[in-house]
Amino acid sequence: MTTPQSLHAQFLEGAQYLLVHDYQKAANAFDAVLKADPDNMEANAGVAALLHKTNNSRPAYKYAKKALKKGSTNVPLLSLVIAIALKLGKFDDAKRYATKAYKLAPKSVKGMQAYLHYLQHTDKWREVEQVALRLLAQSKDANARLTAGTALQSVGRIIEAIRIYRNAIADILATKSPPPHTKGSLAA
Repeated sequence: MTTPQSLHAQFLEGAQYLLVHDYQKAANAFDAVLKADPDNMEANAGVAALLHKTNNSRPAYKYAKKALKKGSTNVPLLSLVIAIALKLGKFDDAKRYATKAYKLAPKSVKGMQAYLHYLQHTDKWREVEQVALRLLAQSKDANARLTAGTALQSVGRIIEAIRIYRNAIADILATKSPPPHTKGSLAA
């Protein structure tokens, strides 16, 4: 008998395969979960992330939207949907999901990162700068600082962005553990 715990374990196995770029094993694990529970939020999000990583954005978007039916307040899932929507040129959708992610978690690193991802595709340069500076002030996480540095670079604050990159990379090398991948990652 399939239990929620066994489905979650199968999803986690797929997520681990996805992290090490073993896409076939990841697909098999996610598919096994979806056969047992077609509406499983985690597995649909996993398939969306897999398809997004392999540049299959249209089907990725379909799976991501299906995952959102059960995970509409999941900021990392919203971040994935934003990335896919932007890649597909669905800027209105990206804006809606970015705004939702930011409203759900305006002071969280994840909420600010999701919103910044969208803002960098707009002409709202002042807002990009403000959110990036808030993110820098709030988080010491190297991944968050790299996101903020990229945002500041996009608004012309190149010197500051270089300083942020240099410090974040030094921190990463000092800990010898790379930050999680942001685009398309459910962990981001």
